Parts: sequence; structure tokens; C-alpha cells
Amino acid sequence: MAIHEEYFWRDPFDLLDCGPVLLSDQIHFLAEEIGLIDPFDTKHLRPASYDLRVGNAYYVNDDPKELNPKANKIEIPPNGLVYVRTNEKFRIPYYLVARYSLRVHQVYRGLLIDNGLHIDPGYCGHIWIPVHNFTTQPRVLLLGHEFISVEFNRTTRLPGAVNTIKSEDELVSSGINNQLIGSNGRAIKVFYKDHEHYRRRHDEITPHYFWDKFPGEKHESAMLAVEQRLDKVKDDVETTVKKFRDEIRNFGVIGFVGAVLAILGTVFAVSLPFVYNQFAKSRETEAQHAAEIDQLRRRLQEQQGRIDAVPSQAVRVQGAAPPPGQKRK
Repeated sequence: MAIHEEYFWRDPFDLLDCGPVLLSDQIHFLAEEIGLIDPFDTKHLRPASYDLRVGNAYYVNDDPKELNPKANKIEIPPNGLVYVRTNEKFRIPYYLVARYSLRVHQVYRGLLIDNGLHIDPGYCGHIWIPVHNFTTQPRVLLLGHEFISVEFNRTTRLPGAVNTIKSEDELVSSGINNQLIGSNGRAIKVFYKDHEHYRRRHDEITPHYFWDKFPGEKHESAMLAVEQRLDKVKDDVETTVKKFRDEIRNFGVIGFVGAVLAILGTVFAVSLPFVYNQFAKSRETEAQHAAEIDQLRRRLQEQQGRIDAVPSQAVRVQGAAPPPGQKRK
């Protein structure tokens, strides 16, 4: 319960001395006075921010999970995505917004969140952080460990009329009815769009609140989905192998031999024409080569006959008559 409820819509600090970002002293003050952060511990307070811790709930795909002292860690697989609830709740005054980002040491581990988000004035409750692992190894978040930091920024001033408001109910009702008038006669919007949403402001807002706006969509982590598909393939293969073994066992040895012979018969039926054709081609080639060899042998014999005839022709030339006018020697 807040000690000073009015600080929820009336800034207790002198705005002339305040900057746009709250330093640790003002964060500490508002945490004690209106429950800006709950639970609050000064050891998590930084110069201009506060470190939030891993809470006891998270989502993997569409399934909610819980942590406890025994099961105290969230394992994010490579390229995996989980939705982590903060340990702390917020109660944001109507003159502040909160912006959060991943702690630097978590960034250098290869984790990533969307740093473009902020928490609106008037919001109450936990927040859920989508955390993505961009590495090729699993990353672990432990229950109660610091993983994001939040800073608080002032908005433009609320109109002076808020100083006369006695309760948050009155403030929200004025905002819903467009009676909270600010600069140049324009109405200031509040976080709750109607009284029903305001009455339910303490209800837990989980990722399903946003997922339900887009029915039919799934929210599976890419790596987790691959692992699940691989597990299914593995199960299918094991089932098929077991079924085949059972069929072989039930079939019996004779049936198995018959099946093998049938398979061999099919192989021979398919391969025999091919073998026969290759054999026929080989025989044709062999006959062609034999004919060529015979032809070469005949030609060789003809050449040999011509060579053998050369000496006898020379003898006939030596025994020829001498020219006229000469005596034979």
C-alpha cells in the first residue's frame, strides 16, 4: 500500500531542479512512497536505473512454465526464444514512463530483446520480456538473477487541476471521459481506455493477452521447432525399423530365404539381358579383330614372297650375255 497515494499523479519533486531521467535517489523515494518497484532492494539500484531479475514464470512456445528453487533455470536453445516474467511489479505514476533494456553482460552473451518498448504512465503489474538467443549454444537464465535494467523518464507536466484530485479513481475517470485537459485545450489520455479495464488493472497480463489478438498463429521458437521435428523423424524411423524386424521375425527363416531368392531372381531378371548384350558385343568385337588379323597375315605373306623373289632376279642379271664387242670373262 502506498504511503502517499497522491504521488501517483502529483510529482513530489520540484520540477525546476529535475531532469528528464530519474537518478537513484528519486527512484528510491518513489519505490518507498508509492511502490514504483516491488519488491525493491537497494543492492539492485544503479545511478540512473534499476536492475530487474528473472521471475518464476516463463513461456516456451505457447506453453507456460514455472521456476522454483529446484528447477531454477531457463535454458534458451540456439536461435531459441522464450518469454520471461520479471520478478518485480511496477506501479508507474501518471507523469513517468519506464524504458528497459538488456543488461550489458547479457548482451555480450549473445542474447537480445526489443529495446524499443516502454511502460506507459499508470501501468501496474509485472512485464514479460521476449528474450532471443542468437548464438549456436544454449544460454541459461537463473531464477532471481539480474537480466534487464529499467530507467524512468518524466513526461510533459500534467495540468494543475490534478492537484485537486483526491484519488486515482477520480483521475482515471476524468481521463476516460476526456475531462483531463492539458495543453491548448487538448485532452490527456490515460492508460485505461474504459472503466472495465481500470477495474481489472491488477489482473496478470501474460503473452497470451497479445497472442489472442491474432488467432491461429503459433509462437514456436525456430530451434525448438526443428528439434521437435527431428524427434518426430527419429521416432518414425525407430518405429519403421522395429516393424520391419517384427515382420522378419514373424515371417520365418524359410520365408526369409524365399524372399531373398525372389529378390535375387528379380536382380537376375533385370541384369541378365544386360549381361547377354555385353557378351554378344564382345563376341562381335572378337570376330572383327580375328578377321583383321587374318587379313594382316595374308598381306605379310605377300610381302614376304616379294622379298624372296629379289635374289633370283639378281642371279639372272649376273648370267646375262656381255655387250657386243666384249668377250665373256
